[in-house]
Amino acid sequence: MVLGGWNNAASSTYAVVTAGAWNEAAARYSSVSGALFGTATGEGASVAGGSNNSAQGPTAAVAGGHLNVAVGESSAVCGGDGNQANADFASVGGGLGNKADGEWSSVSGGYARTAAGTKNGVGGGLSQGD
Repeated sequence: MVLGGWNNAASSTYAVVTAGAWNEAAARYSSVSGALFGTATGEGASVAGGSNNSAQGPTAAVAGGHLNVAVGESSAVCGGDGNQANADFASVGGGLGNKADGEWSSVSGGYARTAAGTKNGVGGGLSQGD
């Protein structure tokens, strides 16, 4: 179901796009709201805003920002630019170019930080080695 916006598509059962432009909700129960070039391809995944964001895993979410990706199951990126939550239950709070690559891992923010191990947490700041 498409509720407003321009050039949006909801191409699966119970998928919803509300406002924005060039968005697609492509899996069951997925949603994109008020974004630009947002895609939700995981079942129950959602993109809440921003531009060029993608929620790919089942029940994954991207709240906003630019070029953020939530790949793992129930993974989340809250905002920022170019962040990735690549593992199941991983999260990135914000910042630039951060990656949560381990299951249950989290990066709170900063620049080019990576949480690679299972249940690994990384605070803000610059990338390791900087």
